[in-house]
Amino acid sequence: MFEFHHSCMSWSGKELFGSNAVLNKLELLHTDGKMKRPQFNTEWGIKAFPVGGFFQLGNKLMATRFGQIINSLLEDDIVRSHQYNVNPVLFPFSNYILKGEIPLSCSKTKCPMSERLKQMVKSEAERRVKNLLLVEQMLAQHFDTDPLYENDPLSHQNYIQLSQLDKPGGFLHSFNWTNYLRSILSPINYKINWRKEIYVSELGLLQRLAKTIEKLTDQQIADYLVTEGIVTTLSVKKCPMDRRWMKMGEKCKKFIEWYFPHFLDHLYVKKYLAKGVKEQVKQIFTDIYAAFKQMLESLSLLRQMATLDYYDPSWGVNAYYSRENNALVTLNAYLQPPVFNHDFPAPFNYAGIGVTLGHELTHAFDAWGSYYDAEGKYNNDWLLPDIRRKFQERKQCFVKQYGDIKVVQVDGTLLSINGSLTANENIADNGGLIAAFNAFQLLKQKVNYPKHVFNGLRQYNDEQLFFIHYAYRQCSKMGQIWLRQRLSVGQHSVTPARVNVPLQNFPKFAKAFKCPLGSAMNPYLKCSLW
Repeated sequence: MFEFHHSCMSWSGKELFGSNAVLNKLELLHTDGKMKRPQFNTEWGIKAFPVGGFFQLGNKLMATRFGQIINSLLEDDIVRSHQYNVNPVLFPFSNYILKGEIPLSCSKTKCPMSERLKQMVKSEAERRVKNLLLVEQMLAQHFDTDPLYENDPLSHQNYIQLSQLDKPGGFLHSFNWTNYLRSILSPINYKINWRKEIYVSELGLLQRLAKTIEKLTDQQIADYLVTEGIVTTLSVKKCPMDRRWMKMGEKCKKFIEWYFPHFLDHLYVKKYLAKGVKEQVKQIFTDIYAAFKQMLESLSLLRQMATLDYYDPSWGVNAYYSRENNALVTLNAYLQPPVFNHDFPAPFNYAGIGVTLGHELTHAFDAWGSYYDAEGKYNNDWLLPDIRRKFQERKQCFVKQYGDIKVVQVDGTLLSINGSLTANENIADNGGLIAAFNAFQLLKQKVNYPKHVFNGLRQYNDEQLFFIHYAYRQCSKMGQIWLRQRLSVGQHSVTPARVNVPLQNFPKFAKAFKCPLGSAMNPYLKCSLW
């Protein structure tokens, strides 16, 4: 791993190979070997792996990068690397190179070209930019996130055989999923055939993708695929984009994360995870578990609880609940201030990592998690019909409560939170706060619980410190563009709603700070699932 990192950081190696990495990849991706337009099919997917192509759906706006790509392809290191053997990818430029219209001695900062070559490059670039924008726009229009989270969970129980994906007239007729998966899994000797049953989280997504691709011309598809290959492989090349995109040291770290995840995980835990932290977090979770169990028993909802597990890269900064595995995961890098610190007093850690653990545990019983049993299987029967009906009624209270919140932008525009899209996370926010606070109260009942006094905070008791830290850990400032995006497609509510609303719904917060009934933080109307 260390030798790999050293090679990645070596400028001399990049000077030696020039743009060969990019050009060789592009040559490989022309699937018929004759340098015709690449096609989106199984052969391309296998050769491109791990390039995502259409599998990487999102707002990437390739056009902002393509101008830089064209510039890098005309640098002198390309010409120097192919002085006697022009790479097939450069065949459209080969005559200009060999005739001297792109001088072999041109510098990186000043490389004169003939007028007709300039026009060719301009025309080529304009076409590719337009096609890239068109494809990205079509993908954005056909992959709306709202239906993905508002549908009944039953629509996402798609365990199907690979043969169903590969059947004529099925999903992406040009793509054979059995052969694709068999190829990319062969290095680890994992055998797979058409009978293999796989989980597809959203069949509708594949169907919409197929329809989108059918509307594109071969040229539009080719431009999109070629750019994916270029963007992915440019990271191994020394070029001016290093200054614009990402510093080389950051790139090499990303490569290490990609190729050596488990060894990097070992190093991270060894260096940064203090002794006793894991046990301390497990003890907090034990208290959260007990408090959550009391909450559920009071509603006769309890059947099975989730288990705490650790199986993701430790440097990841996140925590989540997996319905299919019935597992709650908190990543080691998440255990940092203000969420957690080994030396924090109990009110801070319970308001930090405790709330997170409670939040993720609540997902086991939210609008989706409540449909899954202890084995991670879809089971619509484990909640009694009357309980299910009450659950849906209480969920709608959250949908309306958050949906009525208006967020003011700098220009004075009022935008609303999507109460339906954020429902699951809002329920988890409220449940996590309650579970963590109740767990903290259970901790205080223990005989060895110490009394906390802090300089500058002597006027606050432990309960008030808990709520103060709960709000502090979520302090953030969001730019207007990011705010609009979060409101449009984010599953989490934006702050301050994510802080204030759970506190408004929690009577014990009002009691701790003596908020009068009917005041801003103690409204008459409250929503509660528990």
